[in-house]
Amino acid sequence: MKLADAHNAHSTNTRGDFNKAAKGDYNWMEGDVSMEINDKGRIEMRHDPIHEKGDNLTLTEWLNKGKELGVGLKLDVKDADAFNNGFLNEVRASGVPDHQLMFNYGFQKAADHGVETRAMFPGATIAINPPSPDKVPAGSDPISEMVKMVETGGVTQPVTFVFEYGKHPTNPDDIKRLQDLGPISVWRGATLTGMSTEDATKHLKEKLGYTGMIDLKETAMNDPGGAITDTVDKGLNYAVDFAKEPGKYLKKLF
Repeated sequence: MKLADAHNAHSTNTRGDFNKAAKGDYNWMEGDVSMEINDKGRIEMRHDPIHEKGDNLTLTEWLNKGKELGVGLKLDVKDADAFNNGFLNEVRASGVPDHQLMFNYGFQKAADHGVETRAMFPGATIAINPPSPDKVPAGSDPISEMVKMVETGGVTQPVTFVFEYGKHPTNPDDIKRLQDLGPISVWRGATLTGMSTEDATKHLKEKLGYTGMIDLKETAMNDPGGAITDTVDKGLNYAVDFAKEPGKYLKKLF
């Protein structure tokens, strides 16, 4: 599952979104791992901490559908409590081969669960995201901390280093330090930059030499309709969630 050749379906949490992506030209599916809101203790695929529109797949359903397709499966862990509810065991029980799995962890999640994940999935890719600047020790920097995590065995290879577009390294020395250990991958939401996905991807691969997964959405300037739809959908989700559980929002106000 060479990351440089990845074509990732960014959101496949619901049955409808997954089935739609399965008909497209994708060789990777990305899903967001969260604890289910209504069924305590069960893990489902959901991006936000609220109820979402659509039929959200359970973790096992999502894994089984991906296994049947034979595609790469990128698990973006949103809710750290999943680790306390059998997340890794559930993934292993699905029987998805290691080489099809990517565990996308925030820097602290990688530090906390990287060793355990690697022990259970020797051939899976662990995606390491940079620490926030306020979490970096004095005298260091985010890239040095990511390099140190791998070089000291906190997370062993295979790894990829994941950056948001616009916050990705451009210094050749930094790029080399990282890619000596694992490919650099980049994602982008519907930002305001005017560069198309094609031009941005070409720049990352050909000019900067990135060899990881390049997963870019079209920008809000190039696809204003899509950006508006995403914003409206999220607003409606929050409205529905408030109607179902107004108490949790009122608690934040008082």
